[in-house]
Amino acid sequence: MSSKERTTQDFPSQETQPLEALIARLEEIAQLIQEGRVGLEKSIELYEEGQRIAQICTERLTAAQRKLEILSPMRPSADSLPPNSSDTTNPNTPQDS
Repeated sequence: MSSKERTTQDFPSQETQPLEALIARLEEIAQLIQEGRVGLEKSIELYEEGQRIAQICTERLTAAQRKLEILSPMRPSADSLPPNSSDTTNPNTPQDS
């Protein structure tokens, strides 16, 4: 059986797989479905697997983002910067009144 013909059962537990392996599996699933080399039932099964993997990836990325926010509290986010912060004037230069 080639790697492109693996079934859902052949893929190790998705919860324990590294993020990179999950993304690779998503790409593999997308390719199988797009090529049309699998039947309708198999396409649906693969689509459902892809949805589960995408959810796991989203949860992991969200958790990683939260960790980074906790570890880097001093780094301002783009949302916390004042509008036009790059257009601030030098307070040491005289202003025209």
